[in-house]
Amino acid sequence: CARGTGNGSICSHIRKYYPNTTGEPPIYCRIEYDLLKNFPGFENMSLTDEQSDSGDKCHRNIRNVGKSASQKYAREHIKSPNIYICCNGDERQLTKGEHEDLKNFRC
Repeated sequence: CARGTGNGSICSHIRKYYPNTTGEPPIYCRIEYDLLKNFPGFENMSLTDEQSDSGDKCHRNIRNVGKSASQKYAREHIKSPNIYICCNGDERQLTKGEHEDLKNFRC
């Protein structure tokens, strides 16, 4: 969905709908549904389609997950190799070293 609303680019989609959330260049994490649904504490998870305040019709909310389960998921999965950056019009996967030293990263 995001690629379709961003002229084929997740980066364009992020820049259009979340310019004040991500900064420049946009950095984002890919969240895989299969990882979520099989992660402890996510057994009762549901995804709801809810347009964001910025008008993003592709936005999804994750419901029925406790704070400790979501924090554990974030610690285990919101890191390299799941982190991407938008550089020079393309999305690129960050290496562990680049992610750990983002303040010095240059596209």
